[in-house]
Amino acid sequence: MTKFRFLMIAVVLTVSLVGCALFGGQAEREKYIVTFNDSMTAMLESLAAENFDVMERFRIIEGVLLNLTEGEAKWIEKNLPVRFIEKERLYSIPVPVEVEAPVEIEAETEIGWEIKMINAQAAWGRTKGQGVVVGVIDTGCDPNHSDIKDAIIGGYNGITNSDTGWEDDNGHGTSVAGAIAGRLNGTGIVGVAPLASIYVFKGLNSGGSGTTTHLLRCFQKALDLEVDMVNCSWGSSYESRALGEAMRNLAAWQGMGVICAAGNTYKTPIIYPARNPVAVCVAAVDTNGVKADFSSYGDAIKKNGTAAPGKWVLAAKMGGGTRRVNGTSIATPYVTGLLALTKAMGWPARKWVFMSGDKYVNPDIYLGHGIIDCGKAIDALSNASH
Repeated sequence: MTKFRFLMIAVVLTVSLVGCALFGGQAEREKYIVTFNDSMTAMLESLAAENFDVMERFRIIEGVLLNLTEGEAKWIEKNLPVRFIEKERLYSIPVPVEVEAPVEIEAETEIGWEIKMINAQAAWGRTKGQGVVVGVIDTGCDPNHSDIKDAIIGGYNGITNSDTGWEDDNGHGTSVAGAIAGRLNGTGIVGVAPLASIYVFKGLNSGGSGTTTHLLRCFQKALDLEVDMVNCSWGSSYESRALGEAMRNLAAWQGMGVICAAGNTYKTPIIYPARNPVAVCVAAVDTNGVKADFSSYGDAIKKNGTAAPGKWVLAAKMGGGTRRVNGTSIATPYVTGLLALTKAMGWPARKWVFMSGDKYVNPDIYLGHGIIDCGKAIDALSNASH
C-alpha cells in the first residue's frame, strides 16, 4: 500500500470518527418530535440546511418528526431555536382489571345500574345529545354493532394516516363508543347521549397501543373536522409536551377540553394525558358508588376530575352483544356523554360536570368533584340560561 493511499484511508476514518462523536454516527436512531420558536417555514429551512430529513409535519403543534441519534437530537437542541424536543413514546389502554362479580347485581337490561347511578334518564326529556359529534380516539369501533352502527358518521386511521381501516380489532373502542352514544333501541346497552354521533379515530392498534405520532394525527384530524369533544381512554406514565399542546389547541377551539382516563394503577400518580390541566380527569367507582380499588388518584383528580361507573360495567362487545368490563377507561365515556348532553343544550363547559358531582364543594384526590349527575347538570345549565 502506498503512503498516499494510507494517508487517504486515515483521513476518511478520522472524519467518520469525528462524525460519530458529533452526531452519534452509527448509534441507534429513534423518532423525535421537534418544535421551534420560529415559523414552520423557517424551521424546515433550518433543518434542510443541516441535512436533516423531515419524516412528517404536525400542523396542530407546528412541529415535525425526525429520525435521529441521541447525539443529533442534542445538537439540534443546542444549536437550533428549539421550543421543545422529545422522543416518540407509546401510549396504551390502561391495563385491564379482572374483578369478581358483585354479590348482588341486577339482571342485564338496556338501562342498567350505570345509567341509573349517573341519573342520565333525568336529562333525556330535554337532551339526548342530538346534533353533537363526539370523537373517540381509541382502537377503532365495530361499525356493525346494533347499538352503535347508527351513531357512527365516519372514521379515520391515525396509524396508517388514512380514512379506511378504522374498524376495531381489539374491542376496547367499541365498548367506549357504546357508553357514549349507544342507541336507545330496546336491546343491548344504551349510552349517556343516545342521539349523539360518533366519529371514530383509530390511534391504537390491536394490542391497544399507539405512538405519539398516531395520536397527534388523530388530534389533528379531530381539529380539522371540528368535532365537538374527544374521548381519550388511554395513557402512559410519560408526559408529552407534544400531546399537551395538541390538547390545548383542540380545547381552545372546543372550549371544554379533552376527557381522559385517570388510570388503573391502584396508586398515584394519574397517567398522562389525564393529568394535563386541559383534561377532564375521570376516576372509577363501583356498583355502590365507592372508588374502585384500581382507580388511580392524585392532584389532577382534585383539580379537574370527576367520577363515573367503572367496575362491572355492562358494555358493547366487538362483534355484537355485551360484556362486563372494568377500568377508568369505561368510566371516562360516561363523562364524555354528559358533556355531549350539555353541548346539545348549547352551553358546553366542564363546570356543569363538576357542579353536578356529590363532592363539588369539597373535591378530593380520589373522586375529584364526585360522581356525575346528568339530571343535576342539565338543571344547573338550564337555570343559568334563563
